[in-house]
Amino acid sequence: MRGVGQKVWRWLDWGSIWMLYIGFYGGFIWYCLSGSEMYQNGEFGVYPRHLRAGYMFGRKQDRSDLQWSALRRGFLPLFGFTVAYLALSALLRYFSSHAPAKVLYTRRIIFFAVSGLAFTFFLHGWRLVFPLLASLLCYLASTKLRGRKAGPALVWIVSVAFLVSGKYFGGFRPSSFSFFPLLQHAVQYADDHLYKGLYGWDTQFNLTLLRLISYAMDRHWFAQNKKEKDMPNSSSSSGSSEATGGGGGVNTAEMKERSETSPAHRGGGSGQSSNKDEDESGKEAKTRGDTTAKKNELRELMERDPPCIDCFSFLSFLAYILYPPLFIAGPIVTYNAFVNQLFHTGFGQAKTGLMLIVRALFWAFVLEVLLHFVYLYAVSVDRLWLLPGLSPFYVASTGYFTLNFMYIKFLSIWMYFRGFSHVDGVISPNNLIRCVNNNYTFTGFWRQWHASLNKWVLRYLYIPLGGKKSQWWSIWVIFFFIGVWHDLFLVWIAWAMLNCVFFTLEIGVLYAGYAYRNVLARIPMYEVVISWAGALNIFLLMIANLAILYGFGGTKLFLERMFLSDGGWKVFIAAVSSFYAGVRGMRAIRQREERMGLQSDDERRT
Repeated sequence: MRGVGQKVWRWLDWGSIWMLYIGFYGGFIWYCLSGSEMYQNGEFGVYPRHLRAGYMFGRKQDRSDLQWSALRRGFLPLFGFTVAYLALSALLRYFSSHAPAKVLYTRRIIFFAVSGLAFTFFLHGWRLVFPLLASLLCYLASTKLRGRKAGPALVWIVSVAFLVSGKYFGGFRPSSFSFFPLLQHAVQYADDHLYKGLYGWDTQFNLTLLRLISYAMDRHWFAQNKKEKDMPNSSSSSGSSEATGGGGGVNTAEMKERSETSPAHRGGGSGQSSNKDEDESGKEAKTRGDTTAKKNELRELMERDPPCIDCFSFLSFLAYILYPPLFIAGPIVTYNAFVNQLFHTGFGQAKTGLMLIVRALFWAFVLEVLLHFVYLYAVSVDRLWLLPGLSPFYVASTGYFTLNFMYIKFLSIWMYFRGFSHVDGVISPNNLIRCVNNNYTFTGFWRQWHASLNKWVLRYLYIPLGGKKSQWWSIWVIFFFIGVWHDLFLVWIAWAMLNCVFFTLEIGVLYAGYAYRNVLARIPMYEVVISWAGALNIFLLMIANLAILYGFGGTKLFLERMFLSDGGWKVFIAAVSSFYAGVRGMRAIRQREERMGLQSDDERRT
């Protein structure tokens, strides 16, 4: 009878969860569509200035997001460049297929450097000289001061100075050089008579900075490991790869740090499937094990030091920072990972890359359809949720749709360029490991949103600053850097600081929970208690991320309109209940992944 009672309880429990799912998303869709119609018909009392004539179903389209609008306009030239570039790259690899590894490597970096210079000149015009000047200074500092702490320190100073000054002075307009009239006239003359490109270099320098620091740090560690002395000046066979072993001391420290619990990388262990799971999954489990083994082999290869000192040449450096498939949006690949893959072309996954491009185009199409029916992002941008009389349910739907819009936008962008590099034989990390609606902790969110940046931060900031030992203060430095790295606007600083505050609180709670995990696990209805706590945590996640759009003051007003206006308590109860159901589902997914040995698979489909 007890077994029957448990079964009935399970049916009632998950039945209520599914009812909450259906009710939440049904209401959300209704408020999205009805709110969009109100905006289009002028019922908000303002002219819908962001709507333009669409090309689907005779409807208008929301053009309020400037980044997406620019990508839409430039898609055909971008796609044409993708096809042409991949065709030339494939021809190069085909005619070099029987060449020694060193020859293939040299030909590829020459192709990457030349095509990268042409591509970036098309994007930035003559103003490309500014990021190239910063890159040259960083290269000289990394090379002349290799193995000494002054080298990476100088690269950090130069690259961050160029980032901040470039954004502050708008890419160094002529007026920026008013203190030096001769230089001011030279810049003005170049602007008037030379090609200026599609957009400023300062909008793209964020990613270049990460690559400059990656090169400098990997170069520094390479020299510290004394491999310049021990290894030959060139690599001509796989024997040189064998000689490099598993990398230097920094890689060992990084791998150890990854295995521990860290604020930015806390997550479930991967584990292997149990015998029972293997028996149940049969052939599928074997395939999954083979795939995991291959990915582990690739990960080990990507963490090694390059096989020779020649891999740090200026041509290799230029090929890395200007590599066309990843130049515009990433994902971020470390210098070691980039170079090592050029010696091991067998890891290129053309079929996987093509599928990623197809999926990216599918999600771009989904977003285009959404923008023809749902106009709540325009409502969010213009802060029309401040209007009196607007239902708090509409306000809540606006915030939730904004987060989902951002997710689909970046999903399609990052997936496209990741597929681009895969087809070209350079594997890059998956930036969005989980859906935005499949996160309920800050640690999990940061590990799975913009994951390549997170891995960069782990390798070049978190571990050098002391790792787990100093995380209580180092995360403030890290988040401040991330905020400034995104932009100099105060909303980004607000976003970074809010994340840091909530992050610190969560780390404290998680450490306390880990210390008493055996006691907590015996609490009746443990999953229910944890899920309610996770539901409240989702609120903090949403608040922190909405601060990107609204800043501190705007986020405070948004919360007041959502919860403190007439009927706001209903929104709070509905939202918390729905988030509770969501966390129950998320935890069930993670438990299943852990049983199947999938939880650490960062290449998993989103």
